[in-house]
Amino acid sequence: MNRETITKILAKIRETNALIVQPASENDLARCQVDLATIGVPLLPSDYLEFLKIANGISWNDFQFFGTAPIMVKVDDCALASIFNKNEIMQTLSEKLEGFLVVGCFRNEIYVYNPRLETFDTLEAGTFRPLDSFDSFDEMLEESVGYYAFYDDEEEEDGNLQ
Repeated sequence: MNRETITKILAKIRETNALIVQPASENDLARCQVDLATIGVPLLPSDYLEFLKIANGISWNDFQFFGTAPIMVKVDDCALASIFNKNEIMQTLSEKLEGFLVVGCFRNEIYVYNPRLETFDTLEAGTFRPLDSFDSFDEMLEESVGYYAFYDDEEEEDGNLQ
């Protein structure tokens, strides 16, 4: 996992008031692994564990990546489900998610970890049709959140903005 990539993306979205939860403790991570095991979903992969040690969940511009505990911010009425709660709900909604760990979502997309292939995948919400696949969590974060976070900067560099 590339911590530098994740840190750069988080710094950029922090500029626009993203909800970035304080890093998870070792106890938070251990409890979460036990909870996930009780519902029969894959445990947190090492890439995602490392992410949670940097940010225990994020919510920004319809992107959500789940942490070890649910978060409710009263000021913005922003709610961020825990990875356990989200997986508990998603497992009851569709057999197509069996064997996957849901780690996040964005509008009509669901981000999952596929332990069989050891990939992080983007699925279409509702149909669960595969849209994209990544070898690591930071690659998925860069291609999803990073794309939107740095989009305006790239346009300015290309000279496309007036």
